[in-house]
Amino acid sequence: MILIYPPAKKNNMLYFSKFRLGIGWNEVLPLTIDTEVFLLGENKKIISDDYFVFYNSEKKVSSNDLSTIVSSLLCSNKERFKIGLRPVDPELSIVGPIDTCVDNAPENEDIDIIDIDLDKVRLEVQEIIFTASVYEYNIDKKFTFGRIENLYFRLFKDCDSEVGKEDYRYYLTEDYSTCASIELCRIYRFKEKWKIEVLGIGHKGGLEELVEKFT
Repeated sequence: MILIYPPAKKNNMLYFSKFRLGIGWNEVLPLTIDTEVFLLGENKKIISDDYFVFYNSEKKVSSNDLSTIVSSLLCSNKERFKIGLRPVDPELSIVGPIDTCVDNAPENEDIDIIDIDLDKVRLEVQEIIFTASVYEYNIDKKFTFGRIENLYFRLFKDCDSEVGKEDYRYYLTEDYSTCASIELCRIYRFKEKWKIEVLGIGHKGGLEELVEKFT
């Protein structure tokens, strides 16, 4: 079951275009969780390699330059974030993920942050899939989401970073102990507007399985 707080809007319509997606969890055993974004066309595939945004993307921007690109970062406590490069798509509609300085965050503390500006999304992109995967699975297949607990993700508007100010919060309570990657949610076009849909689809394979599905 996926618990939702606060209750989702009845039509799941997004009423804002610039927002952040925060992801958090508590470790049971040491593990690295990566977050990724796939920007898909009508055929449910990325429109080109540049529209798979993840830690190893070729196109990146400096964290020091982000305040001129993403307005929401002007309101962030920048001391919480690691200094480095963030992957982006060509239109800079997706900026992220970025890791916080907290390796094992307390409850309600985001570990990964992704910034989204739907006004900049390329017209060919029909939906955006947000995923999470276990990095260590590439080294040893025994590493899965069974090593973490209280996995959640949330969406909130610019500057509304405080707990409880988010517009959507989802706790994934299904048993993902045998999964190495999860499709968290998707944002998709609907009659010239955007809607959000929670997915919670687990995959036993890691990032490679997601890449195979969406490319």
